[in-house]
This record gives sequence, C-alpha cells and structure tokens, in this order.
Amino acid sequence: MSGQPTTGPWRVERWLESGPNMQVVGADDQVVAIAAGLLRPVDELEANARLIAAAPDLLAAVHELMDCGPSPRVREWRIAMAKAEAAVAKAEGRQP
Repeated sequence: MSGQPTTGPWRVERWLESGPNMQVVGADDQVVAIAAGLLRPVDELEANARLIAAAPDLLAAVHELMDCGPSPRVREWRIAMAKAEAAVAKAEGRQP
C-alpha cells in the first residue's frame, strides 16, 4: 500500500438528519467514511462508526507498542499501553 490515510484524529457525526446514518470525519473536516443502513439498528451504526473513527489512534498505539521492542523500558511501555487503552475506549464509545 503506497497511499497514506487521512490525518487523524477522526470523529463521528450524524449524517443527513433524515436517517440513522453516521459519518466519520477527519481532522481536515472532510468525510472519511459513512456508516449507513436502513435495516441496521442505530446503536450498531454508531458502534461501527466509532470503530472506524478510532482506526488512526489504534494504528498509532500498535506502532508505539511495536517500537518498544522485545524488552521495552517500563515507562515507554506504560505510555504506549495508555494510548492503546485510550484508543480502544474510543472505539467502544467510552471516551468522554
């Protein structure tokens, strides 16, 4: 893959107030993805959009954990793990 993804962070917004559709918007305020479906429950659409929106944070956290190496220093590992936990919380909708 040669292209680079849209710069994060990404956020979830309602799309077209007429239906239970969600859009994922990048830091540049441009739409990255749309979660839509007439037969899907709204909470499922929101969960899907949150997971998509958390992708840049999850990827960055995994890269940071990988950069810690086979025997990371405790401080570096704790910082990377905190970022990973925050990204997972964002994906699960537990972010304030």
